[in-house]
Amino acid sequence: MPTVILFDCSLSMIRPSVEDDPSSESRRALGEHAVNSFLDSLKTFSSLEHVSLLTFSSSCNVVVPFTRDLDCIRAGLLAIPTNDKTFIQRAIRGAGEHLLSEFGPFARDLDCIRAGLLAIPTNDKTFIQRAIRGAGEHLLSEFGPFARDLDCIR
Repeated sequence: MPTVILFDCSLSMIRPSVEDDPSSESRRALGEHAVNSFLDSLKTFSSLEHVSLLTFSSSCNVVVPFTRDLDCIRAGLLAIPTNDKTFIQRAIRGAGEHLLSEFGPFARDLDCIRAGLLAIPTNDKTFIQRAIRGAGEHLLSEFGPFARDLDCIR
């Protein structure tokens, strides 16, 4: 199953991961570590997986198109610039459009659409609820009633 990695490249990602400890790793460094760990797992258990890397802030951009070359994904991760604010709805829409452009109508038949948020850099429960509600609304707008029949939405 194709996998899209959405990486937040907004300004908030350069903040320390622990608010009270400015010497802690940045949120971005933690995100990069999480993506690299995920790629290690894919290499071990799903080496034939198609993976693509997209970044998002106020826009969504393809950094690495679908590939099985995980080193290409790692290299793309190192070349991501920092941008402005976070707009999660645009990220989800961009990932859906990227899947459709690459896999066409087949993308609508995927058994599972995984929306993996490795870390949400906020304690604001309202923000998290809005992001999840926005993801659900986007799935319904793109896939219609079919979205309700997906085997798994995580």
